[in-house]
Amino acid sequence: MKALVNIPHTLDSGQIFRYEATQNGFRIHHGRDSFTVSPDFKIEGISQSKASSFFRLDDNYNKILQSIDKDQTIHGALQKYHGLRLLRQDPWECTISFLCSSATNIPRIKRDLNNIAKTFGQEKNGFHLFPKIGEIDNLEKLKECGTGFRAKYIYEANNTVTKPFFNKLKRLNYGDAKEKLMELPGIGPKVADCILLFSLDHLSAFPIDTWMEKALTENYNKRKKTYSHLSNFARDYFGEYAGYAQQFLYHWKRNI
Repeated sequence: MKALVNIPHTLDSGQIFRYEATQNGFRIHHGRDSFTVSPDFKIEGISQSKASSFFRLDDNYNKILQSIDKDQTIHGALQKYHGLRLLRQDPWECTISFLCSSATNIPRIKRDLNNIAKTFGQEKNGFHLFPKIGEIDNLEKLKECGTGFRAKYIYEANNTVTKPFFNKLKRLNYGDAKEKLMELPGIGPKVADCILLFSLDHLSAFPIDTWMEKALTENYNKRKKTYSHLSNFARDYFGEYAGYAQQFLYHWKRNI
């Protein structure tokens, strides 16, 4: 399978956490799969159709980049990190991942998610599957995974969400889907936007964290003055693929 995907930039851009570098590329653990991918996009361990969905090869990548290439700032990020892709993740694992992300850092998120997989997931060929909905069923063990105050939110999500719930969120418009997600304990605007963008095909979602707040304030201050919320400005300015712009700007800001 040949495709324009910059694997290191895609994996290291804060979308996904259960992966590690190998001698020949990366091993990714996600949902019910563990697979390897090389820098030149040779994949072993999952089918071509699964890989195509996960790396969003069905997106019209060039068209998307052209639509968000609106100014010198984003243009520089698009050039420097060309090949960075959004990922289409499993909504359940993505939800737990970003519940774990509140008020912490990426190394700790990775540690907590791996601990959850080892504690509640099944072992398969030397790696641990991520637990299914309903399997994170012991609050005390969950706390022992290092999740801290996040444990109660993860446990509540485990007892609340269903596959039909996520399927419904895909069908709803962006605003309604975000409201539904934010009804879950521990999910605020940023976490909701991450889940919508990285797993539910809402490509206009624009998560705002401290990195994005800095990037927009420093580079788009004049443009955003008439907007009360940064995310509203960004979604209006970049359009239906604003989430792609967010990911390029986020990765650019963290690495300059």
